[in-house]
Formats: sequence, structure tokens, C-alpha cells
Amino acid sequence: MDERPIIDLAQLERQTMGDQALRDEVLGMFVRQLEDALRDIGAEPQGARDHGALAHQILGTARALGAFPLAQAADCLDRNEDRGALDDFVQHLKEARAEAQRLLEAR
Repeated sequence: MDERPIIDLAQLERQTMGDQALRDEVLGMFVRQLEDALRDIGAEPQGARDHGALAHQILGTARALGAFPLAQAADCLDRNEDRGALDDFVQHLKEARAEAQRLLEAR
């Protein structure tokens, strides 16, 4: 079982240089990116290439903001399209979106 936090707050703070306004702006953009990804995945069946491209887009942002479990799932989907990888990616998208939203609302 993965014991890492959904979003590593120390990484997020480093990336936003401790600036709370920047942190909130970045988290807001991240939430929108994840919502768009979930909408795109649910909109219609896509092929491996589309899911891999979507995962690749999420990968860099997730790593930068400290959403390491999501980044790992995105990397797995980017490298290997199968139903299990897609399901895992979607679950991590939902968890990261919820956590980012919670962090925004806690302000």
C-alpha cells in the first residue's frame, strides 16, 4: 500500500516559494486540469494514444506539485495502456482533485 500523501505539501511549498496566493492559483489551475482530464476520459471511448497523451500532460504538473501517486499512475498509463492502468489513473485523478480542492477550501 502506498503511504505517500496525495499531494506532498513540502514539494508544493517549494514550487510556489511559500507564496500563498501563488499556491492557491496553482492549485486552482491543477483542479481545473484534473476536472478537464476526467471529463475527457468520460466523454467517449478513446484509444491508447489519446489516454497516453492525456496522462503525459498530467505527469509533469503532478510531479511539480507533489502529487506523486498521480504522477506514478500517469507515467504507467503513458507507457502502457491497459484497462488496469487507466482505472488506476482515473482513481488517482479523483483523489488528487479532491485533495487539491480540500486544500483550497481550507484557506
